[in-house]
Amino acid sequence: MSILLSIVLGVCLLILLLSVGSENGVLASVVSLVLGGIWYLAGMPGWVWLLANWQTALVGAGLFFLIGCLWGFVIKWYLFCVSEKEELVNSYGYKQNPSREKLENLLKQLTFAHYANKITLWVLFWPFSVVATIFDDVLGKLVKFAASLFRKTMERIAKFAFRDVL
Repeated sequence: MSILLSIVLGVCLLILLLSVGSENGVLASVVSLVLGGIWYLAGMPGWVWLLANWQTALVGAGLFFLIGCLWGFVIKWYLFCVSEKEELVNSYGYKQNPSREKLENLLKQLTFAHYANKITLWVLFWPFSVVATIFDDVLGKLVKFAASLFRKTMERIAKFAFRDVL
């Protein structure tokens, strides 16, 4: 494989990861088609292998879809609902005036019909969704925690420096 082809494939995979992470299903689909075209034009033996080993390909596709359903319908949906709850709880005015009505309105919106596009994206592009979730949710929270800890430490140092004049 040439260096140029490797770079193009790497850029396409990065765009695919970012599009799934930002939940842009149209861009993810277009990039997937471009990757398939590049694969075909590069002479990769995809279709020949698929036709010769259709049973293995069918089992692999079934497992891919099964794992995608587990990820999209259960794990990612739960993480999404938790983030929506946190966003509501942290929203302006909710802590001062907690309202059961706001929670009920949020629960009415959390339906498959309302989020079908996101859920379908999570299921079909689950490997990229998992990676994007790890980087966004897990590492994002870790960075926020570290920044908060750093901020609190800096504030303590400043208070300590002014302890004799306050």
